[in-house]
Amino acid sequence: MSPGFVRALVALSLVPVAFVGFGGTAQAAQTCGAASSSFTGGYSAFSSAIFGTRSRIEYNNPDLCGSDADGPGISVVWSMVTAPSDSSPTNNDRVGWAQTGYGQFGGASAYTTGIWNFAQWTRKCKNVGTCGSDLEDIVHTVYLDHPSGAQMYANVLRASDDFIHMYVDGVELTKTTYNPAGDWDAAWQGQFFAETHEKSSDVVGTSTDVTSMDYLQKYDSAGGVAFFSTINGSTTSGTRYHRSAYSPTVGGNGLKIWTDPLS
Repeated sequence: MSPGFVRALVALSLVPVAFVGFGGTAQAAQTCGAASSSFTGGYSAFSSAIFGTRSRIEYNNPDLCGSDADGPGISVVWSMVTAPSDSSPTNNDRVGWAQTGYGQFGGASAYTTGIWNFAQWTRKCKNVGTCGSDLEDIVHTVYLDHPSGAQMYANVLRASDDFIHMYVDGVELTKTTYNPAGDWDAAWQGQFFAETHEKSSDVVGTSTDVTSMDYLQKYDSAGGVAFFSTINGSTTSGTRYHRSAYSPTVGGNGLKIWTDPLS
């Protein structure tokens, strides 16, 4: 998350879209080192029948590299709906998204320090490449409270106003200020990922206490929900991060996420 630098990976290649972030280093038990977005989780196929996503995500406190108080560490986990730009579908820098989740943010991360439920969406200018260089010019981020237990994170396009609304356990955090039609491509993708910006930060969960994600669902045009029939797994190569698919008791597909114990 550096000023004027958006590390967003294009969803067209079926890799997750990066939470916007700043780089940096810090001295601590685990030095942060160079910033590098890494992911583990799953994604759906693109479809014009997807109008939002939701998932229930178990809370686990991730361990950041560097100092929580003044380091740049970031570790987040989220449910997202995303699409390439309608006018520039192959441009990696113009992907749009709306996401809700929770995460821990270090004091030098340019986000509010602490552990928060959050929502984030890309501004309309991102789809056409006219945003300013400041973080708030590119994305809008809202915080709710400290996560706990297992909570439902949802993002859905409402027919009443054609904005994407973002919720945690039914509480609305924020909504887009524009209708994505004409800016986002009509085929959207669901993504369910944990993400860090430093390979020495942990994703949520450990090998002895994995983080579960269930209710991996999509919204239709009327606001109804249904399970995704297929979720494809993906993990950034060369990291300590892991995920596995499982069949949750609620139905549909589930994901388990964890980091290897630190050596």
